Amino acid sequence: MKVLRILGVLCALHGGSALAAATAGAVAPPAAGTALIGAQPLSLADYRGRWVLVDFWASWCGPCKLSLPALEELRQELKSGDDAERFEILAVNLDSNPALGRRFLERHPVSYPVLSNPDGSIAESWALPAMPTSYLIAPDGRVSQVHSGYRDGDQARLRTLLLDSLKDTP
Repeated sequence: MKVLRILGVLCALHGGSALAAATAGAVAPPAAGTALIGAQPLSLADYRGRWVLVDFWASWCGPCKLSLPALEELRQELKSGDDAERFEILAVNLDSNPALGRRFLERHPVSYPVLSNPDGSIAESWALPAMPTSYLIAPDGRVSQVHSGYRDGDQARLRTLLLDSLKDTP
């Protein structure tokens, strides 16, 4: 809930819109810490040179409950093809109690890395406009696309965007 308060304060301070810290064309802010499961170190920088979908989520976020399994399905499809080494998803869990995020993943397992950010510091530096929010990061570390929320049809649009991005880069 702390993250929700942070997002609310950011919106109030900036006339209803969050800071533009992670906008298309900008260098992606850092995202580093420990894995939600296993506690090994994780960092967005580890994936430099690949297309990375950074997805912010929490167990209390209704649309996140739909988007995480959809992203897992998309990852399985892309990782089974020729682009397996050129793409990754890095999820950032914003539950203030990491056990809630772990419990969610027990019911809805994902094969991609999940970073734990219980204090919301990563979300604050990225200035999330909503929950969930996904950022497509290009191999050069720049934000290519930003997508807020999750609705029917988003998975198909994201799949097309990712396939086009992978096709357009060596």
